[in-house]
Amino acid sequence: MDDEVAMTRPLRILVIEDFRADFLLIERQIMVHGIEAECRCVRGEAELDAALAEDWDVVLADYSVPGMDFWSTLQGIRERRPDSPVILVSGTVGEETAVELSRLGLADFVLKDRLARLPAAILRAVEAANEHRARLIAESALRESEAKYRLLAENSADCIFWVGPDGHFKYASPACETLTGYAADEFMAESCLVTRIIHPDDRAAYKAHAAQPTNLDAEEIEFRVVRKDGSVIWVAHHCQPVFNEAGEYLGRSSSNRDVTERKRVAEELERHRHHLAELVEVRTQELALAKQAAEAANAAKSAFLANMSHEIRTPLNGLLGMAQLVRRSGVTAVQTAQLDKIDASGQHLLGVINDVLEMSKIEAGKFVLEDRDFMLADMLRTVLNLVSDAVTGKGLRLAMKVSDLPQALRGDPARLSQALVNYLGNALKFTERGSITLRGRLLEETEEGYLLRFEVSDTGIGMDREQQLRVFEAFEQADMTTRRKYGGTGLGLAITRRFAQMMGGEVGAESVPGVGSTFWLTARLGKGRECMQPENSAPRESSETILRREHHGKRVLYAEDDPINQEVATMFLRDAGLDTDIAQNGEQALKMAAGNDYAVILMDMQMPEMDGLSATRAIRKIPGRETTPILALTANAFSDDRAKCLAAGMNGFIAKPVEPEALFDTLLKWLTMPRG
Repeated sequence: MDDEVAMTRPLRILVIEDFRADFLLIERQIMVHGIEAECRCVRGEAELDAALAEDWDVVLADYSVPGMDFWSTLQGIRERRPDSPVILVSGTVGEETAVELSRLGLADFVLKDRLARLPAAILRAVEAANEHRARLIAESALRESEAKYRLLAENSADCIFWVGPDGHFKYASPACETLTGYAADEFMAESCLVTRIIHPDDRAAYKAHAAQPTNLDAEEIEFRVVRKDGSVIWVAHHCQPVFNEAGEYLGRSSSNRDVTERKRVAEELERHRHHLAELVEVRTQELALAKQAAEAANAAKSAFLANMSHEIRTPLNGLLGMAQLVRRSGVTAVQTAQLDKIDASGQHLLGVINDVLEMSKIEAGKFVLEDRDFMLADMLRTVLNLVSDAVTGKGLRLAMKVSDLPQALRGDPARLSQALVNYLGNALKFTERGSITLRGRLLEETEEGYLLRFEVSDTGIGMDREQQLRVFEAFEQADMTTRRKYGGTGLGLAITRRFAQMMGGEVGAESVPGVGSTFWLTARLGKGRECMQPENSAPRESSETILRREHHGKRVLYAEDDPINQEVATMFLRDAGLDTDIAQNGEQALKMAAGNDYAVILMDMQMPEMDGLSATRAIRKIPGRETTPILALTANAFSDDRAKCLAAGMNGFIAKPVEPEALFDTLLKWLTMPRG
C-alpha cells in the first residue's frame, strides 16, 4: 500500500468484534481523537475471509470471538495481509499471552477498559507498519542502489547503519546521532565506535552476536549504550545480512531503537511482583501463626471444658446418687416429691453441661453424625415419650401430624430426635395454655434419599420480627429478660440449627406475638432398610434382680478417689448383691488387681498418683488379667474420652452421673459374657 495515499485518505480499519456495542465504542474513540477512518466490523471467519481480499491500514481484533481462534486468525492475517498491523483489543488476555502474541507478529495490545490508548496505538502501528515497509524497500534498494537505501534510511526514527564485510561503516543514518549523541560522520570515521560505546558488561554479548554475519536475523538482542554525554540507555538491536542479486555478501544492516522506557517499566513491574511475593509470604506466615494460636485456643478451651465437665459431674454424681439411695431406702410421698425436685434440678444442670460441651464440639469441628438405618415411627415415638408427661402435667394438648412420610431412613436418628425435642421443649417452656403440634412432610425425593421438613407449632407467647432474627444464635433467647422467668442457656436452638445444617438442611421460625410460634427444620436423609424393633410382649426382669440371683457375692474393684462417689457406688453394688473393694487411686488399683481376680473392675479416669488409663494399661500386662472386664465409670464425658478408654484396654464406658439401671445393665452384660 502506498504511504502517500495512506496519508491523503481516511485510514481503512478492519475490526474483528462480535459485540456491536464494543465496535461502536472503538469507532467513537477513533473519531473523537481526530483520526479520519473508515471502519468495518466482521463477526466471523466467513466475513473476515471476504474482508481480507481488500487492503487495510490496520486490523483491530478481539481475542474471544465465538467460532474463531485468535492464534489462527492472527496467522491467517499475517499470511494474507503481512503489511496490515494487527492490534489486540480485548479485556480477557493477560500480559504474558500478549507478549507471546507480539512475538508472532502482534503490533500492540489495548485493554477494552482503556480504549483511550487505542488511537495512539493505531497511529503507532500505522507508523510502525510504514517504517517496516520502508525498511523492506530499503533492503531491496540496497541490492540495486546504495543511494536509494540512504534516502529511505534517513527517514527512519531508528538508528540505521550498514557495515561492510570488512567491518567499516558504509552508512549511518542521522537518527544515530539522536540515539547515541555521536554524528553519522563519527561512525563512518571509526569502525569500532559501536563496540566502544556499548556498556562493558554487554560488550561480549554484542561481539558474539556480530560474529555471525550471515545469520544475524535469527534474533534481536538488547544492550546498554553509553551516550556521548555519559548517560546510559537501553537499545534493541536487530541485524540483517545484505546480499546482492548474485548472492554475494555485502555486509549487514542494523536498526537500533531506544527501549529505555520499556525496560524501566518492566523492571518496575518486576519490583512490584517481588514486593507482592514478599507481602504474600509475610501474610502466609501471619496466617500460619494465627492458625496455630486458634488451634491452641481451641485445645485450651476443650481442655477447660473437659475439666469443668469432670469437676461438675463428679459432685453431681454424688448428689443424684445419694438421692437415689434415699429413694431406694423408702420415703414418704412428701419426700418423694422433694427427691423428684432434686433429680429434676440435677438433670437440668446435666442438660446445661451437655449443651455447652456439644456446642463446643460442633464449633471445634469434632462432631460427626452417625449414619445408620432407622425407622421414623420408632424415632418419633421416642420423641413424644420424652415430652408427653411434661406436656400433660402443664395441661396442654400434644398432637402429631406426620402421615405420608417415608419410614425406612438412613442418617443420625439421635441428633434428629434431639433437634425435635429441643423444639418441643422450647414450645413447652413458652406455652401456658392451648396445644403443641408436631408436623412432618416430604419436600423432595431423589434416588439417594429424601428432603424432609419437620415443624413444631405452639399457642405460646410468640416473638416479634427482631426476636426471630436472632433466636437461633448461641446463648440467645427471643427476649433476654425471659431468662428470669423461663430459664435456659439459649443453646438448644443454636444446636438444632447446627444439626440441621450438618444434615444438609436449614431452620427457621414464624411467629406472631401473643398468638404462637412455628419452628421448622429440614434434613436430607438417605433411604434405609426396614429395621423393626422387637415387641416387648412381657415386662423384662430388671438387671438388678438378675445380678442378685445369679452373681451374688462376686467381687468388684472400684478405683475412685472421691469419697462420696465411693459411697454411692458401694451402696448400689451392695443392693445388687456384689461385694466391692475400693482403690483410692490407680496405683492401689494396680496392686489390688494383681493380688485378686476380680469379676469386674470399675475405673475412674482422673485420679492422683496414677490415672485410670495408665492403671488399665498396666493391669492388662498382668498375667491372667488380659480379659478381666474393665469398665470406665468416669465424669470425663467427651467422645474422645471414650475412645481413649477403649484404646487403653477398657471394655466399656459409663458416664457420670450414673443411672443405677445403666450401671446394672452394663455389669450384667460383662458378668454374663464368657472371659476371652
